[in-house]
Amino acid sequence: MSLYTPASPSLEPVADLERWQIREVAGGNGPTMHFVGRIVGEDGRVSSRIVSFDRRSMEGVTRSGRRYRLLGEPGTDGDAEYVWSHWVRINGVSEWTAATPERLEESLAGGRSTPAP
Repeated sequence: MSLYTPASPSLEPVADLERWQIREVAGGNGPTMHFVGRIVGEDGRVSSRIVSFDRRSMEGVTRSGRRYRLLGEPGTDGDAEYVWSHWVRINGVSEWTAATPERLEESLAGGRSTPAP
């Protein structure tokens, strides 16, 4: 397996993610959240920081401007975990936790509870 930088969001504006998870990373400027999973028909991926998320459509936009569509139920993927392990090391991450879509929405709303649809 190898690591590579994905195509620019201008060339790949939407990415369909299967066997996905949401990971919350502790950081000096507050926590950030990232999608981790397998791009359908391709390889594992770790997204840049998630900046918006709609739990009804299960779609989120990241700092890069790419829109991720989360397909099916959360899961794990060996290639995505491989990419994640390198991403964590490269970015000096010492703490992270799994997060739910509900937790993601709450975090993006500034910690305010968001009622379920």
